[in-house]
Amino acid sequence: MLGMLFAHIGLIVLVFLAIVIIAVVLGSYKKVAPNEVLLVTGALLTGPYVQENKDTNTKIKVVKGGGTFIIPVVQQGFVQSLDTFNVDVDVRNVMTKGMVKVNASANAVLRVGSTPKMIATASEKILGLDEEERENQMK
Repeated sequence: MLGMLFAHIGLIVLVFLAIVIIAVVLGSYKKVAPNEVLLVTGALLTGPYVQENKDTNTKIKVVKGGGTFIIPVVQQGFVQSLDTFNVDVDVRNVMTKGMVKVNASANAVLRVGSTPKMIATASEKILGLDEEERENQMK
């Protein structure tokens, strides 16, 4: 009777562990829309999407409009939009070649390049910045 009780408890523990493992595996898969990119940082980065910057000795996995598994605790994933964004530029009291003072205002429409290398380079500069901080950095 006692052996039967331990067998049932063991079965319950195994089922619970199986559910936890399945939940962790399913929860570690992240995907992004076609106009977004998933930037994965951390250790154990492998595959064709990994970009390496030899100058800064950093690696980043760039997944554009798709999905990948992110290993909990070891890796982090960040979603970055690839949509265009506007930057307002104001130039005041600038001298031209003809020595005339001018004030100029412009609106630039910018977009991150679409190759993994361009996305990785841009991510080093604007990753984690909100729209206002990104605009201030572009000025």
